[in-house]
Amino acid sequence: MRVFVNNLSVNVFEGARVKDAVNKYSSQLLIRVEPGKQGVKVNDIHGNPVMQDGSLSENDQIYVNTDTKS
Repeated sequence: MRVFVNNLSVNVFEGARVKDAVNKYSSQLLIRVEPGKQGVKVNDIHGNPVMQDGSLSENDQIYVNTDTKS
């Protein structure tokens, strides 16, 4: 299925989680999204935070914020 991470289309398997899409987008970012790490947050298209084990559906859009100032 196709989802979007920071407006980039990535193909992930059916049943993929947020962490799977982030890993496909950038494995280096996935390391920084792990629980307990600071500086990287994942939000949905509406700006709501999403957990790394959150489910995804076709054409979902998530955004990885790497701004370490927040």
